[in-house]
Amino acid sequence: ATEDLPEGQRLAVFGRARWVFRRVVLISILMLLVTGGTSTWRMWHVYAADQKVVGLAYSSLPWVAGHGALAAIGFWMAMLATRTTRVVGRPVGLLRVLLVVLLVSMFVASVARHVRLRLRDIAQPAGDQQSIPGSTF
Repeated sequence: ATEDLPEGQRLAVFGRARWVFRRVVLISILMLLVTGGTSTWRMWHVYAADQKVVGLAYSSLPWVAGHGALAAIGFWMAMLATRTTRVVGRPVGLLRVLLVVLLVSMFVASVARHVRLRLRDIAQPAGDQQSIPGSTF
């Protein structure tokens, strides 16, 4: 659609699109930080209880920490891809790597939840869901 435009107008269109996309990325990152921080704060007692029961290696806490670390890398890459001072050398390649990082981050969050649920199922007697703090999922 921009092939018919002169070079100056084409660059102006791309610049405006990048500026708008950067604002969307910034708002999304802020919202993810707020909701992720709130969820982690609300679930922290469950993560600590898991760690006391089975130890750090088998609890959900390392998976939660891995999810947070991958999310931080993804946030950094998104900011790098949308920085307005100059264009990244290979923006499509960077966005592909960013997509993989974010998908792996979602997978790690899912694993953390399944580990937590599995530990809950092991710890509670059959049919007694109220005996474990934080067991309302």
